[in-house]
Parts: sequence; C-alpha cells; structure tokens
Amino acid sequence: MINEDSIFELLKLSGVPPEKARQRSVWLTEDLVWIDFDVFQCTPANSPFRDPQTGQVVPVVEYEFGTTQFSVNNAENLEDKRSIAIGGAGLNRGSLRWFSIVSELGRKLLPNHWLKCKKLRNALRSPAQHLDTLNEVWWLGRFPAAVDVMPCFQMMPPKDIDWRFRLSGSDTWINIEVKNRPGDISRHVHGLTKTADYLFSKIDGKFAPSPTNEVNFVALSLCGAISRDVQLCTSEWLSNQNEVDGVLIWSTESRNSRPFDSQNRVAKAKAVSSSAIREPEEELEMFMVYEVVHWPREILGEPPPGL
Repeated sequence: MINEDSIFELLKLSGVPPEKARQRSVWLTEDLVWIDFDVFQCTPANSPFRDPQTGQVVPVVEYEFGTTQFSVNNAENLEDKRSIAIGGAGLNRGSLRWFSIVSELGRKLLPNHWLKCKKLRNALRSPAQHLDTLNEVWWLGRFPAAVDVMPCFQMMPPKDIDWRFRLSGSDTWINIEVKNRPGDISRHVHGLTKTADYLFSKIDGKFAPSPTNEVNFVALSLCGAISRDVQLCTSEWLSNQNEVDGVLIWSTESRNSRPFDSQNRVAKAKAVSSSAIREPEEELEMFMVYEVVHWPREILGEPPPGL
C-alpha cells in the first residue's frame, strides 16, 4: 500500500536527502489523493544510477501510472527500432524523484491551480498526458521570476500555448509552448535521425507576433543529446519563423554534451534566455528520466549498443 511513509522511504532510496524527502512525501501523498490514478504502483528499477552530486549509487525509483503508447511489448521483432517499442521512465513509467520536484514547483508557481484545477487534475490523471503535463510544469520552473501565470493562454484562438507569465519586477511577458518529445528515444538508443517536422510539429498557428515587451519561446524536451544536427535543425527552423523569438532545449542525455541550449532569433529573446532562465540542476534533472530503458534485445540478455 502506497502511503506517506512508503513514499518517504522510496525518495530516500532514490537519493533525496531525508529532510527534503519527508516534505515531498507529504506533498506527493496529497497529490495522489487529488489525482486519484486508476493505476499507481512504485518500484525501484533494476538499473541503479550514480548521483552526480554525491557519487552515491542509488536506484531509479519508478512508478506505473497506466498504459501509454510506449512498451517493449510493442516490438514486432528483435530488431524493432521504433520508439514505441521502447519502455522505461519518461516513456511508460515515471520517476518518483522527478514527480516530487514537479509537485514542489506546482505548489510554488501555481498556487491557484495545483490541487484545485479540474483540468490540470484530469491531465495528470491521464496516462497519455501525465508525463507531458509534468514536463510543462517543470519548464515553468525554469523561470523562477514567473508571476501572474496564465495556463492555456490563447494568443491565436482557438489554439493555445502552455504558459503566459510576467517576469517579476518588470513589464516583460513570456509566452511559451512546451513540447515533450519522448519519441526522440529512438535517436538516443538507435541513432535514428529526427527532423524538424518531428521536433517542431503542432506549433504552427499558436503564436502571434510578439510586441516589444513580450517574448515568444518554444521549449523542447529531448531524450537524445543536443547534437550539432539538432542545433542546425533548430537554427534553420527558427530562421523561417516570424512569430517565435527563441527556442529552449533540454536533453536528459547529458553525459557527452550540455543538457541545456537556447537559440534566439531576436535580441530580446537572447536577453531573457541569458538572464531569466534557470538551467537544469544536478539534484534532479540530469539523471531521472532515461537511464532505465528496455528494448527487444534484452529478451536475449544483450546490452544496448553504446550504453
């Protein structure tokens, strides 16, 4: 039975300091009651992870929240390289440590919505939307000065963007559309190429041209490294935009490259991305999603190539 004490122990097991784990266990318990998942089960994953801060080897504590499009059981054969034939945290399971951080961010940045908004609750409860919704709140947390936050803001009705907010102490407004790209896992595991059509799909028509005191951003969450190809693809796409001022990219694959990058089309976007954005922190963001993945070859007991 999952409860506050068991969550506390699992968070400690995953490397969260006891004092912080205790508070987060209280919050997560409240969240679970509010969300009321049809399915929720925690388990330490088979593969441990070395915490970048302490060097301690800890389990990646995962949780199941229902069925998504990703699963090793989708594999049609042992050489199936489709992203939907891969499973793991960030695909068809979540990281409890990640959930606990986003829970804290939600309380700080969305006090009028977290534990209160039915639309937000339904999105967190839906297996198809759960991880994307956590990702959207995480990106909001990259802007510690965000105030007057408006979710699902319509710049170009009926389409909406994920967030509109003002930077505290200024009259600068940020409009941001967040895109989680779990299908990028096939680039990370198998080296498959992802094009701009995939990376920037379902963005057209969401933004209006930004006035002087506003900045329009697209934020991408990727599984594979922020490679030169990704940077060139982003630069080319952005150069053809009139409404998007900048692109922010975070990758959970940070062993061989920086986990964060930004490209800006106009000076005001560069000013915001260099001064108002908090980059990912080692405490959480650099380890918790894709270190545990499963693919058809594991049926034969073979390790993944390059991992």
